[in-house]
Amino acid sequence: MKKEERVAYDAKYYQKNKERIAKRDVKNKKKIAKRKAKYYKEKYPENRETITKRRRELYIENKTNILEQRAKYYRENREAILKQNAKYLQENKEKIKAQRVKYRKSPSCKMLRAKYQLKRKRRLGFIPLNEYFEGSNGHHINSNIVIYIPAEMHQSVCHRLTSGQGMQKINALSFSFLAEQRLTEKAK
Repeated sequence: MKKEERVAYDAKYYQKNKERIAKRDVKNKKKIAKRKAKYYKEKYPENRETITKRRRELYIENKTNILEQRAKYYRENREAILKQNAKYLQENKEKIKAQRVKYRKSPSCKMLRAKYQLKRKRRLGFIPLNEYFEGSNGHHINSNIVIYIPAEMHQSVCHRLTSGQGMQKINALSFSFLAEQRLTEKAK
């Protein structure tokens, strides 16, 4: 048989048996994956940590390429992925519900929920050190004490009371503004 004849025969055979071949391929992929997993568990149980460590290192080294490939794949196959996800959610409602219940009872989830609730329900006091004036914002120098400073100054430094980020800078600006304000008031 010549090469052209063989290619034509293969194409014809594939068209005729397309569905059967697709089913066989899916079945074989699953079998091969199971065999591989079993083989590696039996053959390399002591090397599991080194294998996972190496995989992490490879991921870190090639992170940008991997993320680009994933984004490209998602863009090209978005509709199919969304359908597959919806199908999985429909077929596994009970399993997903059980996983959520289990996670909600875990210590890590309880800590996160407590953290979110505390942040939402935080109670900031309100003891102003100066009077409100037009165009000012109240700046908390701590959880209780407030200094009214110009809105532009308040927004000039990115700060967060909960984490302490930028608080030294904004507090220094606030205190210097308060000192200037008091000096001008005394001069009058």
